[in-house]
This record gives sequence, structure tokens and C-alpha cells, in this order.
Amino acid sequence: MQRTIKILICLFIFFTCPIFFPFSSAKYVIENVTKVAIVNIDSTKPQIKLVDIKTSNLEPNSTNNLITIHFKVVEKHIAKNNLSTDNIKIFADNKIMTPQYKDFFATYKGSNETVYELSFTNTTNPNSLIIEIPQGSILDESGLSNEKTVFILNKVG
Repeated sequence: MQRTIKILICLFIFFTCPIFFPFSSAKYVIENVTKVAIVNIDSTKPQIKLVDIKTSNLEPNSTNNLITIHFKVVEKHIAKNNLSTDNIKIFADNKIMTPQYKDFFATYKGSNETVYELSFTNTTNPNSLIIEIPQGSILDESGLSNEKTVFILNKVG
């Protein structure tokens, strides 16, 4: 009987002491950490946003009108960049056009975004201008790609 009481008291102390005294009073504490994998979880698709548009030499019937568009790609981990003048479509007054491209380059590269400049001529002064960047132009490391992006600009100039 006394033996079972002593065992119960010891068990009570054994299980309640860690609750009231959660710190370890040992001189040395050994920790073992194993790095299994580095996983980047990226659930956001690359985004393409219009920054600004600039026009110059806007004459009603001239094809020397220069249009410069700045747009940014927002993505931190770009795996593949398929942006080129070959896959960007430009419509003037709802008709596809073949502009004469002057420049297409990255003007700024940050950690999360890249700003591009696209300049072209060979368009008269249109009432509306549509720039279409297809889906899959930017692919990130998670396999996500941008959605089809359309910039609609009314009354250019």
C-alpha cells in the first residue's frame, strides 16, 4: 500500500514538474536539425502592368508617329522570358498592324519587377490602340505563366 502511494506521488511529480517548470536546467542542450529540402511556394502568377505611354510627332496622316510604351513585369522568380516583338500584337482602330519597331529593351530590373520600353512607328494617329501580350510570355519557377494582357488606349495623343 505504501509502495503504491510512493509510486503515485513520484508519477505525479514526474508529470506535473514540466508543466510548472518548462525550462531545462541541464548544463548542455543538444539539438539536432536536419535540412530536408528548400521549398519556394509561389502561388502568384506573373503580372504585366502598363506604366505609361508617350507619343511624339503626332500628325494626322503621317506614319512617322513615334509611340513609346512602358510596361512592367511583376515576378520575383522568372524562369523563362518569351517577351519579344514577334509575339506582341498591336491593333490600331481594331485592325492589326505591322509596326516598325524602334526599341524593345528592359529599362529597369529590380528584385520583383522589370520595366520594359517598347517603341514603334508606322502608324497614323489612331483613335484607339490595343497592345496584346499573349499568355505564357513570362513563366516563373513554379510553372505559372502570365495571363493574356491587353492594354486598350483610346484617343492616342
